[in-house]
Amino acid sequence: DWGIIPRAVFLLTQELNKLVSEHTETSYSIHCSYMQLYNEKISDLLSSNHNRYTFNNDHSLEIHEIVKGKNKGEIYVSGLAEYRVHDPNDVIALLQQGNRNRAIRATELNEVSSRSHAILQLLVEVQTQTENRQKLIRRAKLVDLAGSEKINKNLEISKEQFKELTSINKSLARLGNVIS
Repeated sequence: DWGIIPRAVFLLTQELNKLVSEHTETSYSIHCSYMQLYNEKISDLLSSNHNRYTFNNDHSLEIHEIVKGKNKGEIYVSGLAEYRVHDPNDVIALLQQGNRNRAIRATELNEVSSRSHAILQLLVEVQTQTENRQKLIRRAKLVDLAGSEKINKNLEISKEQFKELTSINKSLARLGNVIS
């Protein structure tokens, strides 16, 4: 009954373990973070400062870009927690923890509709040794983005709900532009 993310992590760890068993000078690590974008504010879904019903934005995180050095152009979210994971079960546990913290509200079709875009990041780092005994580190980031909202024009909604729906879709459009 696993979804795409647990399956992808299972296959990823399977391949990485195979690589390590074939090449003794190779090691890897995987770090996981989980955030939400709600009303144009970023928050850490794995933080204990979160309450899904109050939508507390007092702990909003900021996006930054590295502009100097070899990582120039790298985007990161300041203050976002990363957890080292070893297998799909670790990722599932973090997903479940984070999903308990997502902003939710009852809608016409769903009693516990998520109101945010969730962004799960897995940072994979593989370290090998070259023939001349130098360490070579390769990094990759896997990102999963979820969330969108359809506005039902036949349903009366409050001004606050309309603002929320507009914000959800505006954020999705911006995220789509970033991904492109």
